[in-house]
Amino acid sequence: LRTPTIVAHRGLHLATKFPENSMPAFESAWASGVRWCECDVHVTRDRRVVVLHDEILDRMTTGAGPVERQWYQ
Repeated sequence: LRTPTIVAHRGLHLATKFPENSMPAFESAWASGVRWCECDVHVTRDRRVVVLHDEILDRMTTGAGPVERQWYQ
């Protein structure tokens, strides 16, 4: 009998004290028995990779605006 695969989207963060897409959120998911974690990745204007669910910085950071327009060099 096949069972569904459970994937922790952004780690296990809603029921815990850990920020989404953080290593503690992923570790919490793995410790609870989840074997797959998923994260969202965006690329900045200078081609840096950012792990962030949203396409804009406003909700989860002190920055503002779209990730793709950011320049960090």
